[in-house]
Amino acid sequence: GVHAVEIEGVPALASDHGTSRAAFLAPDGIVAGDETLVREILRIDHGTAHGSEGDATFRRLWALVSARQEVVAVARVPERWRGALERAAGRVEGMEPLADLLAVGLGARIRHGLGATIVLELEGAGDARALAEAIRAQLEILRRDMLVRLSTVGGALRHVDLEAQDRDLVITVDLDDEELEAVVALAREALDELLADETTV
Repeated sequence: GVHAVEIEGVPALASDHGTSRAAFLAPDGIVAGDETLVREILRIDHGTAHGSEGDATFRRLWALVSARQEVVAVARVPERWRGALERAAGRVEGMEPLADLLAVGLGARIRHGLGATIVLELEGAGDARALAEAIRAQLEILRRDMLVRLSTVGGALRHVDLEAQDRDLVITVDLDDEELEAVVALAREALDELLADETTV
């Protein structure tokens, strides 16, 4: 069962067994997870998180992704991910700047399809421009494929935009439900191939 509690002045529900919590944000948001995580997210939302106000990266990425979105997240890339990023970046020509990814911001509208803004903070402005061009090149290859062009994925690719802003790469996506389903299926296939390759290394 659950019982009512208050976390950082916000109404919440707590599990009768364990530390799971769910807090309610105006007007219709909810944040759930371990109490420590929920408390920290609420502090960020209130602007009282230790270190968040003074963190220029968090402030900048949050400002870029938070407008009119239902899901917002900003995080630094953990050092333990470096190896995986380097391997992934080395698989596709031009993706090398991805190995030095520093932080990620995500703002998403998920009520109807997917409208998202993704911000990748890289080492420098040159890295952001280079990665933008590499992704555009890969998208263009897909768009030129006749089978892709005639599919739902082809329509989805027309709704992806990229812009380098100093050392940030800003990616915007606007997909309807059908396009989202097609992209998820494509991403699942790509992930399965990547995991298969990792297993054979």
